[in-house]
Amino acid sequence: MKDECRATLLDCNRAGARFVESADHAKNCGLSAAARSNQCNAATRSEIKGDTIDNSRVAELSRDLLDCNGRSIVHWRGGVGGDSTNSSAIATLSQQHYTKRMGVLRNLRLLSRLSSLTTALGLALSVGGCGDSGAQSPPPAEKGDASQPLSATLQLNWVADPQFGGFYAARDLGFFESAGLNITVTQGSASIPAPQLVASGKVDFAVVSAPQVLEIALAGGDLIALYAVFQQSPRAIMVHEKAPWKTIEELWTSDATIALEEGLSEYAWLDKMYDGKRLKRVPYSGSYAQFVADPKMANQCYVTSEPVMLHLQHVPVRVLLTNAAGFNPYDTVVVTRRKFLDSNRDACARFVKACAQGWRAYLDDPTEINASLHALNPAMSLEAFLGGSNAQRALIETAQTKELGLGAMTDARWQALADQLFDMKRIPSKPVAASLYHW
Repeated sequence: MKDECRATLLDCNRAGARFVESADHAKNCGLSAAARSNQCNAATRSEIKGDTIDNSRVAELSRDLLDCNGRSIVHWRGGVGGDSTNSSAIATLSQQHYTKRMGVLRNLRLLSRLSSLTTALGLALSVGGCGDSGAQSPPPAEKGDASQPLSATLQLNWVADPQFGGFYAARDLGFFESAGLNITVTQGSASIPAPQLVASGKVDFAVVSAPQVLEIALAGGDLIALYAVFQQSPRAIMVHEKAPWKTIEELWTSDATIALEEGLSEYAWLDKMYDGKRLKRVPYSGSYAQFVADPKMANQCYVTSEPVMLHLQHVPVRVLLTNAAGFNPYDTVVVTRRKFLDSNRDACARFVKACAQGWRAYLDDPTEINASLHALNPAMSLEAFLGGSNAQRALIETAQTKELGLGAMTDARWQALADQLFDMKRIPSKPVAASLYHW
């Protein structure tokens, strides 16, 4: 029965992919329904684990969603035989199937947990691959110490996009839950000060840049890094493809107008290296509309985001990485307070392991999680999410992470960053590199 169930889930995921691809035809309905489809698929995968689960019922529910997706696709593409079902009706139908299946899955999960309490040695849990690519799904996270459960918030420093894909994978694919963690992943924005929120104790985990770990100490914070997504900095400046500037040095010594967020270490380093006094700097609001309209303008960016979206809009750009100037800190770094780590070392270790499993899953196949991200951030198309997830792979998975593991950090890299920040007078003294991170 498990084989049949897995086959059914595979069909369900394929239909779900088509369902998501049709979101542009359904507008608002598509966005919400795509999210529900993805959540259903993720929940089903987490339940097909062992003989204590009634796999026949899961398979039945998978077929329900498959049927729902199929009918939705037909209606979105014009219907057959004059059928005039509209997007609102499709959304209602999707919600009915979702509610029905999730209700049963909650009951199955409870039964599974009760059964495990009566089994002295526990169950060996395994699940086969469910993606279209045929790649094997990563193994479930090991169950954490049930006597020390942890509920916490992971505060992001920007809206949902590929740079956070692995964290959403850890949530949606059950790695946090299997590690005994209840983690709420919260989107950020330009107005949400993630470093200050974690330093003040309002959240327990947050995503920051590596320089902020050192600089926040000036405000009395005491942060420690747990996991570094980007081993190579993804920060860059984009210019139009026909612009005269071919290198970051050429741009920084010109009189170009550049939209950027003032105060960041990257730009302080570029000013130290290349002066930059002739640049006309304007604030970056998060929108690149002004950049698109002005072929002589430059704009800050993440290589995984703005350049990808502009490429899909047929706006050719040239990307100038800021790390070409020798400033290459870790980025998308998960931090916590040192006091919190000292009091929750086991939970933090389980959190880091679940993050690594989530990132492994997302790097292997981002399709399912991209649908969740797209539902949270509809301004970025599914095609852009795919382009971004492909663009960031080489910056996340390096020769060093293949040796030390995804998210790894070293004394040498933190020491190099401390030296540079000290040289720029952004920190008053050089900390001991090993004190900045826990790995």
